Amino acid sequence: YPLCALAVSDERPVSTQSTWAATMLTTKKREQLHNAILCYLTEQKFDKSAAAFKEESGAEKQTSEVKNILETKWNAVLRLQNKILKLEEEVTRLQGELENATPFQKRHKDQSTLLPTGVVLHELKGHRQPITRVLFHPKFTYIATASDDNSIRIWDWENGKFVKTLKGHVNAVQDLSFSADGSKLVSCSADMSLKIWDMEDDNFKCIRTLHGHDHNVSGVRYMPDGNGRSSETA
Repeated sequence: YPLCALAVSDERPVSTQSTWAATMLTTKKREQLHNAILCYLTEQKFDKSAAAFKEESGAEKQTSEVKNILETKWNAVLRLQNKILKLEEEVTRLQGELENATPFQKRHKDQSTLLPTGVVLHELKGHRQPITRVLFHPKFTYIATASDDNSIRIWDWENGKFVKTLKGHVNAVQDLSFSADGSKLVSCSADMSLKIWDMEDDNFKCIRTLHGHDHNVSGVRYMPDGNGRSSETA
């Protein structure tokens, strides 16, 4: 490229050539390059070329500093070139996957515009500690949230209003699960208990407390048929 053009061009003024070359390498780097070239020519037994290059460039053979540096740099260039080719192949593959995953009529659009941009309906605040679980009721417009503040809160997601706080656990509430028909809510806690809440009662009262775990109960689920529950400890 530009270096090759500089080497073969006889019409460029000498002052212009020198100025152009000076912008490519600092004086120190240029000296190191010349010394590396001289070492390479000498080691390859190109004695006439080495002598001519030494006379014209003023290079000095400094084997201790630049031995094999030209070969080392060239190998590094080849490795980088190989990495670039592999990355280009990966980019091409990923672009193909992206195009295949996008509906044909939308492929000409900026892909970032295809991401969901939902509007925030409500911001629900009330818990005094981090929230550990958020669960939508399977039928009604309720949201149940569990928290490290030992409580469960029921909200109406349609109007964003707070409905009820369910209290009973004496340690962080870790998980929640609605029964398939939504009539019951089960909660588990670091107090090693599970509680079942009646979602058909106006006060969502606790109708049963289950004990048996020896450690923090970290997860709970209703069986798909609604006739049983499973729980796990951490």
